[in-house]
Amino acid sequence: MNKVDVIGIGAINFDYIYTSPKTDNKENKNKIDDGEESFIKQHVFDERIEKIDVFSTQLHTQIGGSSLLALKTLKSMCSQLKTAYVGVYGQIPSFAKNKNLPQTSEELKNELSEYIDDTSWLFYEKEMNTGCALVKLFKKKRQFINVLPGANDTLLEHIEKKGRDLFVSFLSSAKWIHLTSLASVYQFKVISECIREAKDINPALQVSVDPGYDYTKNHWKTLKSILPIANYLFLSRTEFSNLTQNTGLSLPAKATVLGKELINIDANPQIIIIKGKTNTVLLSLIEKHPFIRTYHHKKIPLSRIKNDTGAGDAFAGGFIAGMLSPEMLSHQPAPIELAMIAANTRLKTKEWPTEFKQNAIDYFRRNMKEEEQNRKQFFYHKLKLLKNPLLDFIIGIIVGLVVHWLLQIIG
Repeated sequence: MNKVDVIGIGAINFDYIYTSPKTDNKENKNKIDDGEESFIKQHVFDERIEKIDVFSTQLHTQIGGSSLLALKTLKSMCSQLKTAYVGVYGQIPSFAKNKNLPQTSEELKNELSEYIDDTSWLFYEKEMNTGCALVKLFKKKRQFINVLPGANDTLLEHIEKKGRDLFVSFLSSAKWIHLTSLASVYQFKVISECIREAKDINPALQVSVDPGYDYTKNHWKTLKSILPIANYLFLSRTEFSNLTQNTGLSLPAKATVLGKELINIDANPQIIIIKGKTNTVLLSLIEKHPFIRTYHHKKIPLSRIKNDTGAGDAFAGGFIAGMLSPEMLSHQPAPIELAMIAANTRLKTKEWPTEFKQNAIDYFRRNMKEEEQNRKQFFYHKLKLLKNPLLDFIIGIIVGLVVHWLLQIIG
């Protein structure tokens, strides 16, 4: 069996992305649920498409599925990595005809093979349609994602027909598995168990999980049973909020609370990546101590955003590529620094040192202090805007008017 670097497991969908000047939310037109996903029946899906067609514009169509988009991103960024995908595609739905999508199942398979090297666990279900997702953008943000699972619901059936033991062996041959949610909770749990068995065979196997909105909102009990297999957990801000209802706490405080809860369910070690528009929070659980690091970045102006569908999946793909890319071998500061700390610890003691763990924890704590420097640097970049001559002139006029007004009051 040829080994692979990264295996993606999840849905295969046709994504229909619409944009509209109107919102479906009649109670509160300003409310956007940040892309809440829901799994629906065929007739509801069809009715919604007809409703959207009345006042919306179809922006784009694409082959989607969270894990699939992450894998496509990874392969585009680092073509040396060998990829595989575990998923099911089926017939082409009637409403996909004449769209910018494959028109036959053979065309779909050929397009998937452009970024999937090993298709041995890519199944075809002739009795059902390929899954579909209906995405609506309102003011360039996702208002909802409706999913019609279709052939995705048969994935476990195909796996078991081919052989569970063979599947576990295949999973254990990888360096990394990226698992995303399926509409069927039962499927998700059984496949997670297979990954757990694969990690028993290959303890070096890394696993990332992107559970999605529905599981963080409605299936926390199931998710808690799955998370111990994960080395990395990807959450959007909305998904993170679903898991941490302590609204009175700051984001770092919420992250610490979640970290302690994950430690209690033996999800350790664990790195939780909380994705945001202006910063990304990493919550690391090291030796049952939660460590938080925030990375600030510039927010993209709304005028420059064209379509945010799949942005979180691209984030996951880029992260995995960064972790596995051969080019990363030349940029490994943390491991080298820890290696030097270990060597120096050994050099400084006559007997075999007992300070290794404490010195490592101290190292991570010192690194957390760099966050303040990172925040100040980000703030400095924002202040650069004030160097604009036009802004300086406008601010000068405003300050002058305010001073003149104050002098009149005092006089």
